[in-house]
Amino acid sequence: MNTPVIDCHLHDYLEVACVYRYQVRVTLKNGRTLTGTACDLVSEQGQEFLLLDSQTRVALLELTTLDVLTPGAQFETVRFDS
Repeated sequence: MNTPVIDCHLHDYLEVACVYRYQVRVTLKNGRTLTGTACDLVSEQGQEFLLLDSQTRVALLELTTLDVLTPGAQFETVRFDS
């Protein structure tokens, strides 16, 4: 059985955010927002997560938007819901 994943081009934005440790605000499908420093992408039990501030795991499939709050970043907003 294939595990759903996000599109590769969207994954690339998350990787850039982690490499540069961008301060971000993520909005989830349930409307909740979280703010923190993008630290890493981790995979556990077939599911991928964005790690914020080295402790908060956010399931990539739950993301609707990622807003970069860091001035001068390479991008500002990424939309995950199509």
